[in-house]
Amino acid sequence: MTYQRQLRRIAGYQHGIITTIDADEADVPPVVLRKLAQRGVLRKIGHGVYRFIDFPTTTGSSEAEAVAIVGEDSYLEGESVLSLLELGHANPVRVEVATLRQVRRSLPRWLKVTRRTTLHEDQLTTYHGVPSVTLSTALQQVRNRTPEYRWKEAVDQATRRDLLSVHELDELLANRPHEAA
Repeated sequence: MTYQRQLRRIAGYQHGIITTIDADEADVPPVVLRKLAQRGVLRKIGHGVYRFIDFPTTTGSSEAEAVAIVGEDSYLEGESVLSLLELGHANPVRVEVATLRQVRRSLPRWLKVTRRTTLHEDQLTTYHGVPSVTLSTALQQVRNRTPEYRWKEAVDQATRRDLLSVHELDELLANRPHEAA
């Protein structure tokens, strides 16, 4: 099997994205990525992150790119999770990504990176192949910065689509701020 075919197989599970770490784990020399980019097979989208040109963009492609650019131990959070799941008409200006480590390299302006060290393992999941905080956690994160009617709309849509458990819904509604009388 050729290096390109190996990389393509890996990228098929990652929205067409391949990293130098993926290549290393598959015993493919990193120089192969650069050569494929020079030939127009790959497009460099970040430090050590490439995308196969001919892979179609799908739900989650831009979010997957954002998480790959930030690097290992990163995940989607907040309004970006709602946008990925098409809830509450969320359309963030920048993709919100959090990471457990400090990121020193320069990143695209369309990314908002936050360093988080207090997240528990049970608050992480994957949606459309993109590492993310759970929907319940994302709804808690955006609660105070989203208009109440939009937040309620997102919760209602998630409930109708069975994206929240009864326990998660009860917990979200119990932590609701007091409404003005």
